[in-house]
Amino acid sequence: MVGDCNAVTILAPRELKDLVYRCCRVQGVDPGNADRFADNVVHSEIHRGASVGMFLWLLAGSSSITELVRWTTAADQVELAEVAAHREGVATASFTSKVPLLTLSGSLWQAAERGVASVGVLATAPSDLEFMSIGFVVRELDEAERIAAHTRYLAAHQRGLVVATSALEALESRATGFLVAESTLDAIRP
Repeated sequence: MVGDCNAVTILAPRELKDLVYRCCRVQGVDPGNADRFADNVVHSEIHRGASVGMFLWLLAGSSSITELVRWTTAADQVELAEVAAHREGVATASFTSKVPLLTLSGSLWQAAERGVASVGVLATAPSDLEFMSIGFVVRELDEAERIAAHTRYLAAHQRGLVVATSALEALESRATGFLVAESTLDAIRP
């Protein structure tokens, strides 16, 4: 429906990852950080919801490449804190300014899978929560948490993600500046 602000589209997680990646690349983010950031946004959309809109809001609000890079590299602090927590038992990831949870979502989950849990950040906390710091402790992931996350993951990959059509169009519009040759795409197909 053209003009329907309530219209939604079903989007595969891999498609969302590609769009977020390309949006970041167009803004000047390096490939590695763009890829990890896209993973974080997709994880957040699957497990927390409303991440596509928040990502678009971040893009619209980023006044410089420096600001966007700060968000795309925030997960570095999580990785450093994870290493410190394994060594010391506890650690803190600190950020120079507030970062939204969607920028860290997948990285927090990966740390939890490796035995370092974030303190006070629930697995399904809203993606727009902002943090100046996050504490970490060595703790094995609860089996119920693992099962619930796996269930959400499977549902997203089997049924897709429900995304507002207007948000999808905005992502596609922002991503068009990152062109990929058709021959490259054809070479990927089996």
